Amino acid sequence: MRILVRLRLVSIGLFAGLTCALVLLAWSVAKYNEVKTYNHKLWNLHAAVSDKAFQRDQYFLFKQSATKKIWSKRQADVINLVNQIQSENSIKDDQDKFRELIDNLNSSEIIFQRIFVLNQSKSTASSPWLDADRQFDIRLISQMLLKDVATTDVIDVLQIESEKRVDAAYLQLMLSIAIGIFILVGLAILALRVTAVSLRNRLHHLHDGTNVIAAGHLEHRLLVAGNDELSELANSINTMTADLQAFKGSWEAELDRRKNIEIELRRNDALLKSSARIAGVGALELDFTTQEVRWSEQSCTIFGMPAGYQPDYEALLNFFTPTAQTILQSKMSQMLDGGDSFDIELEMMTGQNKVIFVRILGQIEYSPDQHARMIATLQDVTAQRLMDRIKSEFISMVSHELRTPLTSIRGSLGLLASEVLGSLDEKSKKLVVVAHRNSVRLIGLVNDILDINKLASGAMHMDMQKHDLVPLIFQVIENNAAYAREFFIELDFQSEIRAAVVEVDAGRLMQVLTNLISNAVKFSGDPPVVSVKLEQQGAEYKISVSDTGPGISEQFKRKIFGQFAQENNSNTRMNGGSGLGLYISKNLIEKMGGNIGFDSTPGVGTTFWITLKAQTPEVEKQFVKSNEAIGLSN
Repeated sequence: MRILVRLRLVSIGLFAGLTCALVLLAWSVAKYNEVKTYNHKLWNLHAAVSDKAFQRDQYFLFKQSATKKIWSKRQADVINLVNQIQSENSIKDDQDKFRELIDNLNSSEIIFQRIFVLNQSKSTASSPWLDADRQFDIRLISQMLLKDVATTDVIDVLQIESEKRVDAAYLQLMLSIAIGIFILVGLAILALRVTAVSLRNRLHHLHDGTNVIAAGHLEHRLLVAGNDELSELANSINTMTADLQAFKGSWEAELDRRKNIEIELRRNDALLKSSARIAGVGALELDFTTQEVRWSEQSCTIFGMPAGYQPDYEALLNFFTPTAQTILQSKMSQMLDGGDSFDIELEMMTGQNKVIFVRILGQIEYSPDQHARMIATLQDVTAQRLMDRIKSEFISMVSHELRTPLTSIRGSLGLLASEVLGSLDEKSKKLVVVAHRNSVRLIGLVNDILDINKLASGAMHMDMQKHDLVPLIFQVIENNAAYAREFFIELDFQSEIRAAVVEVDAGRLMQVLTNLISNAVKFSGDPPVVSVKLEQQGAEYKISVSDTGPGISEQFKRKIFGQFAQENNSNTRMNGGSGLGLYISKNLIEKMGGNIGFDSTPGVGTTFWITLKAQTPEVEKQFVKSNEAIGLSN
């Protein structure tokens, strides 16, 4: 049976007991009120009888008719009151007394009437009272007094009995209240006892089972019989315990997984620190909002500071020379304005007063709330710069030493190939031609290496002058026409500009255009045309060199301007090349203040373009006249 049903039955039992107690109490109260009212009426009757006796005595004293009337009224009131009380009372002994009381009242009234008649007759007689009449009057009065006394005695007896009944009714009322309280308390104790006994053992079992589960034994299950709230509670606890057991298993597995991850992270962190120490690479983080700087232990080593030292922004800048500070701040500003990451080498003074060169690779990162910070790596490249300088000097020396004999060899082979010194048989001529071509390529490679060294060391001299692009492009096309014919390629120049004046190093620009045109010739297909186009775009001039070759793959586009960059395909291997031309071209154009780029569609072709800043119209007018004079005007 469900606990709620039990409680309802207990409530019904308590209500029934309360109802019985209330009925008994109501009956007792009604009985008490009835007896009390009866007693009160007897007291009223006693008072009325006393008043009637007073009126009687008044009459005996004064013999007045008015007094007789009052007595008669009082007599009638007493009789009516007696009749009323008698009709409302059902006690047999009291009924007999009421009949006796009525008889006494009637007798008293008869005697009083006789006395009144006698007194009336005496008052009309002329002779005085006789002694015999006086004696008769005294007897009547005595009889009347006796009757009144008997009436009073009967009333007194009734009152005494009524008082006893009042006391008994009061005791009965108190007993009813006590019995009601006893019934209610008894029923409540009995109901609670029955409920407690029925639930105690099950609650003890539930308590013991939950203590076992609380001790960590999640495999334990509660066994509570029945189909009430306790069994439902036990089932809920069992379900919760099963869920906790499953969660504990998954959490333990997750905890093991996190411990393994933590161990792996520690290993990786140790490996990363070891790698950074071995490679000599430090890390740095700069918060642009708070100017807070954080760096790794290796950074402390690079900067010659004790372990754990963390500089602020100003202290970080003070490590660098004034020129290096300007360059670093400029790069960071460009990066904040939307620029790309930077890779620079700067001179600095360590905490041990040692001058070193540091390579900094920095990029910007943004948090979800657009909070900007710079992440950078630091590397001491002092030794590397020294080795690069030694290598560059060695390469430069070797290249210079090679270029002179190679030039002589090329000249000699050229003379032999042209048969100026005499004719050669067919086989010998082919060998001489191949040797001459290879000597030319070797001299070009040496020149490229020398240019790279000059660019790397900053020794590349640029003779910046104002030049018209139109005659320069014509000259480059003319110089490469013979080379193009070897591949059966036509060079086509398109331009509607009469003069395109820019400030460049003419020789270096022609070197770049020659490289672009020779590459286009080598990779052009069908139709066999390389297009060179000159056009103006706002304040810049754009030179485009387009081929009809296979295009550039997506993988190679990212590194096409790198050193020794060559795509691994059959066309590249067949056409040869050192992979330095585009790298040198990019550096030369940027040194002249221009930009270089390309657009390529696989299977369609590639267009390399150069943009250079245009000069003022007044300067261009002078070059237009010069072009007209030499016949280059369109």
